[in-house]
Amino acid sequence: MSNQHLTIKTKRGSQFVSCGDVTKKQNLFEVADGADLGDALIMASNFLDMVRDPVFNGAMGIEPLRDNPAFLVLHAIESAKAIIDSLVSAVEDLEAATSGE
Repeated sequence: MSNQHLTIKTKRGSQFVSCGDVTKKQNLFEVADGADLGDALIMASNFLDMVRDPVFNGAMGIEPLRDNPAFLVLHAIESAKAIIDSLVSAVEDLEAATSGE
């Protein structure tokens, strides 16, 4: 690989937040193209940080995780996963494009 500066950005296609009947297998949101790697990772980390306490409290029996808080946790985890999946896909594309150099 050359010494050129490589820029990794989010790649469109990672969908999240299912809606409707589960058999439809449809998602409402999709990661957008073009967010910088660092900014996208910070957002994924923020989503995961936001749900740490509710999940911990549920696991320890301090406060049950159900109803709206459970859905908030689910959507935050789905969002973080979609961001990470988008970046993994972008890195894989970059590796494939530069493997012959």
